[in-house]
Amino acid sequence: MKSSNKNIWKFKEAPFAKSLDRFVLLVLVAGGIFSVLLFADWWFKEDTSTISGYISFLARHYGMALYVWY
Repeated sequence: MKSSNKNIWKFKEAPFAKSLDRFVLLVLVAGGIFSVLLFADWWFKEDTSTISGYISFLARHYGMALYVWY
């Protein structure tokens, strides 16, 4: 397959991002970071009422942590 685009290695610059676009991106990134932090807070909380007290059984806790976080 031959590419018909002759400018494949030509330098291109992205258009200028408007303030509204940057604000929306900032809100999305901040929300994502906040949700990961809340999930980590819930995950490592020693609360025996959720998931049958999984944190009290360390092998299961580390197995689930490796599965979820990696």
